[in-house]
Amino acid sequence: MERLDSITADMNRKWEELAIKMGTIDKDIVAPGFPFLIEKTFNFSVEDIGVRRRIKDQEGNSWEFDV
Repeated sequence: MERLDSITADMNRKWEELAIKMGTIDKDIVAPGFPFLIEKTFNFSVEDIGVRRRIKDQEGNSWEFDV
């Protein structure tokens, strides 16, 4: 029974590590290409990037981009 508990605890740790890694996939893979996407799609010049950034265009319209 101890061996089964040990295996279960190990698998739970591995699932936790995977869940944490999948939670950062947007920052690791998607976010680096996001400025290029915004520039090409909306013709905006991206000067900086941040989490949950809101910007206004020249007409005063507010835009929010969230990866």
